[in-house]
Amino acid sequence: MPPRVQFLRHLNGERDVTVSRGSFLEFLIGRRNKPMRSLGKPYGVAMMGARLYVTDTMGRQVHVLDLANKSYRAFGLSGEGRLRKPANIRIGPDGNLYVADTERQQVVVFNPDGRYVTEYGDAQTNKPADLVILGDELYALDVGTHSVKVFDLNTHVVKRSFGIRGKKPGEFNYPVAITADADGNLYICDSMNFRVQKLDRDGKALSAFGEAGRNPGTLARPRGLAVARDGLIHVADARLGIVQIFDPQGQALMHYGGTGTGPGELYLPAQVYIDYDNIDVFRKDLAPDFVPEYLIFVVNQLGDNGVSVFAFGHREGSAAGPVTPAP
Repeated sequence: MPPRVQFLRHLNGERDVTVSRGSFLEFLIGRRNKPMRSLGKPYGVAMMGARLYVTDTMGRQVHVLDLANKSYRAFGLSGEGRLRKPANIRIGPDGNLYVADTERQQVVVFNPDGRYVTEYGDAQTNKPADLVILGDELYALDVGTHSVKVFDLNTHVVKRSFGIRGKKPGEFNYPVAITADADGNLYICDSMNFRVQKLDRDGKALSAFGEAGRNPGTLARPRGLAVARDGLIHVADARLGIVQIFDPQGQALMHYGGTGTGPGELYLPAQVYIDYDNIDVFRKDLAPDFVPEYLIFVVNQLGDNGVSVFAFGHREGSAAGPVTPAP
């Protein structure tokens, strides 16, 4: 099968985005010995307008790597929006940032500049680990109660919930990630059932794939997932150190990554995020004959690689058709 994924680079903090000013200028402005800030234990990631937002469960903050302005900052360390253990982060249709905080027991909302806006949930929410917004509803994935709570986006009231702990279709055992496809169907990474479940917006189970194992097509410690517009499902496996790609029917097609800290390798990967709007930001990292279709960001919880950036596409002159299983 022709190559479909190219590794671009790792991003781990301030040093990877800021421009060196030279030792003499740094001395004059008092920055010569100031340590560069880096990601502590990253978990979730999202990108908007060349700004990469990365949650940090150990640092209790969200890092902002501005790749266009070549600057770094962070938010969530104080005030009404103070974070305790931010897991995943999503961009809402309003352009705001929605952060699922398992210790604060809320989904906390910030504007793109990191200013607190509002929050969803209380102690009844337990441990929101991830979320997805569809229409005027916010689906909060509650790892503490093994369920999904559906908030009215405008009133903040829980309209309904679905899911209990179990192994049957529509039941969960420590669900850790949720996303949706172009048709509004939900996909949930059901970690301790070693599967990905597809459900409708009312929680009705539609299909599932995966089983415990260490071979291609099986899952050892599924942690994050993303669904591309073409229907391909990317599932990060923390134990195997890879991201597997499945077709819409749940058939394993290929994988990328591999445990380690070298170029293109992953070390305890968590979330996967797909971006279509910022390919030009990474244009210089692309091979001359590689035609990108979208970017893939994979968070590494351990090591110094932080966020691994890949491009999905095809080589120039080769067919850009669907990915098929290797013979």
